[in-house]
Amino acid sequence: MKMNPNDFNALVDLYKSGKTKEVEDGAKSLIKKFPKEIIIHNLLGAVYLEMKKLDLARKSFEKALEINPRYSEAYNNLGIIFQKKGKNKNAISSYKKAIENNQVFHKAHYNLAIAYQELGAFPDAIYHYKKTYEIDNNFGEALINYWYLNQFCCDWKNQSQMKIELKKYINDCQSDNSKQCIKPFPLLSIFDDPELHFIASKLYSKNKIINVKKFNKTNSVNVDKKLRIAYVSSDFKNHPFSYLTAGLLENHNTDNFEIYCISSSKNDKSDIQNRIKRACKNFIDVSNKNNFEIAKLINDLSINIIVDCGGYTKESKIELYSYLPNIPKIGFLGYPGTLGGNINQYIIADKIVIPENQKINFSEKIIYLPDSYYPTDNKAKIDKNPISRKECLLPKNSFVFCCFNQSYKITPEIFNTWMEILNQIENSVLWLMSSNKWAQSNLRQIASSKGINKNRIIFAKKVSNQKHLSRIKNADLFLDTFPYNGHTTACDSLFMHVPVLTIKGKSFASRVATSLLSAIGIGELATENLKEYRFSAIELAKSKPKILSYKEKLMINKSTYPLFNTKLYTKNLEKKFLEIWSKTKK
Repeated sequence: MKMNPNDFNALVDLYKSGKTKEVEDGAKSLIKKFPKEIIIHNLLGAVYLEMKKLDLARKSFEKALEINPRYSEAYNNLGIIFQKKGKNKNAISSYKKAIENNQVFHKAHYNLAIAYQELGAFPDAIYHYKKTYEIDNNFGEALINYWYLNQFCCDWKNQSQMKIELKKYINDCQSDNSKQCIKPFPLLSIFDDPELHFIASKLYSKNKIINVKKFNKTNSVNVDKKLRIAYVSSDFKNHPFSYLTAGLLENHNTDNFEIYCISSSKNDKSDIQNRIKRACKNFIDVSNKNNFEIAKLINDLSINIIVDCGGYTKESKIELYSYLPNIPKIGFLGYPGTLGGNINQYIIADKIVIPENQKINFSEKIIYLPDSYYPTDNKAKIDKNPISRKECLLPKNSFVFCCFNQSYKITPEIFNTWMEILNQIENSVLWLMSSNKWAQSNLRQIASSKGINKNRIIFAKKVSNQKHLSRIKNADLFLDTFPYNGHTTACDSLFMHVPVLTIKGKSFASRVATSLLSAIGIGELATENLKEYRFSAIELAKSKPKILSYKEKLMINKSTYPLFNTKLYTKNLEKKFLEIWSKTKK
C-alpha cells in the first residue's frame, strides 16, 4: 500500500502554518503505516527542529538515511542540527555529504557557506554563496550574503557590478514572485538611498509576516495602573545594544511602568548582562522557545507595548509579531531603517535621522524624541588603568585619526579619502578596528598603492568595553564612515571627548552621527559631502588648538547637553510610551 500524497501535503500545510504539535502527531501516525517513507521521517525531523528538540530531530534524519544513505535532504538537515549545537566542523561534513550526493543542491551550498562564515573561513563562504546563486539565481539571500561578505573583507574589485546587480535584483523582485527577496540590512552600508531601502524592506517583510493563528487579546492597564512594556531582543548579552540600554533600563520609573526584557540570546554570564538583569526584575530567557511559545508568553503577560529592538538584524524574532496583532510594536535602536509592511506600527527617531521629507519612505509612524533618538549610558565603566599610545602600538607624537567601525562599513570612496588625508598630514596614522585578516591585508595593499606606507595603518585588537573606552582617548579625531555611520563607536568616542567628523546623507543610517553631534553641541562637524569632509579633516589635523578646543568642549558639554543625560532620555521615551498607549485605547 502506498501513502496518499494528499495526507503528506496536508501535514506540510499544517507545518507552514506553525501547527507543530499537530504535524508531529500526524507524521508519527503516517510512519506507523509507512515506515519506509523517508519524506515523512524528514518532515518529523523538521518539526522537531522547529520545536528545538534537536536530539529527536537528529534521530529522524538518521532514520531517513538508514532507509536511503544518499538522501541529501537528511544530510543537509543534520548539518543544521550540528550548526545549532555550535559544531560547525560536523555541520560542514554533513553539508559536504549532501553536496556529494547532489552537486546542485543549492540549500546545502548555502548552509555550507553560513557554516564557513561562522568559522571565519570567509573565502570558502564567499565561494559557496556564489555557487548557490549560480545554481539558483532566485536565491536572493545568497546574492546579498556574497556581496556583504566581500564588503566585510574589504574586497572592492567589483563595486560597480555589485550595485548594478543588487538594484536590478530588487527591481525584478517587484514583478517576479519566484525570487527570494534579499534582506535589507546589508544595503544600508552600500546605498544612501532611503527609497531603495523602503522598497527592499517592503518586499522582505512579506517573508516575515506569517499566516498563523492570532492571539487577539486586547490588553488593558493592570490593577496597579502600570503600563507593561516588553523589550524584545536577541542582544541582551555582551553586545553594543546592552551597553547602550543598561542605563535606560535602570532609570525607568517603576511606579508607572512594569518593564520586561524578553531575551532570545543565550546566557553569556557577562557583566553587562548581569547588570541588565539587576535593572530589570522581569528578565525572561526565551532562548529555548520557538516563536509561537514566545508570542504566547507575551500574550499571557498581558503586555501593553512591545519594543522591537532587532528589526532586520541577525537573530531577531520578527515573525513572532504575526501572532500578536493587537499589541502596538515600536522599532527601537537595533535597526536604523524601516521594516516595511505592517510589522512595527511605530519607530523611535529624531528630526535629524528621519527628516520630514523622508517620512514617506517609512511604513511606521514616526515617534520623534526631542533630542537624539540614541540612548546612552552616562555611567559606563572605564578601565581604571590608563592605556598608553605605546600599548596601542601608536606613535607617541603622531596625529592619530581613528575609526572603530566594522569593516563592512568602510567603502572604497571613504578609504580613498582617508588616504588623501594621510597624504596631506605627514606625521599621522590611521587607527582602525581589527576585523579579519583579509580586510587588514586588502586595506594595507590599497594604502601602499596610494603611496601610503602600510605601517601607517594600525589595527586595534578587540578588548573589553571598559578597556576600549579607556584607550579611545589616545585618538585625536574620529573619521566616520558613509553611508553607514558609526553609531555606538561614534557615541563612545564622544563619551571619551574625541571629536567625530561625519558626512550627513539621506538615509537614517547615514545621519546618526549627525544626530549625536547635534545633541552634544558640535553639530558643525557634520559635513555635507566627501569634499567638505576631506577639507575639514585636513584643517583640523593641521590645528592642534582646534582639536584641543573640541576635546575641552566635549568634556564640558557631556554634563550640560542632552546626549549623555540618561535620566532625561528615559523620561522622554516614557512620555512617548504613554502617548502611544493613549492612542491605542481609543
